Amino acid sequence: MPKEVDAITMLYDFLLWIIPKLEKFPRSQKFLIADLIGTVLLVVLNLLIKMAKSRNTNSMEQMC
Repeated sequence: MPKEVDAITMLYDFLLWIIPKLEKFPRSQKFLIADLIGTVLLVVLNLLIKMAKSRNTNSMEQMC
């Protein structure tokens, strides 16, 4: 199993765990810190998925 898939799965599981916790932040911090944490994690997940897709595309091109 490629390492990217492991990282994607682990980050996705972490997001599932942390999002409910971010919603419990105090109102004064929820809209600053909690929103930033959630956004950064989603950006990282998106980049990992794009990287995995691009590596799969490159490997398939090399096989042909």
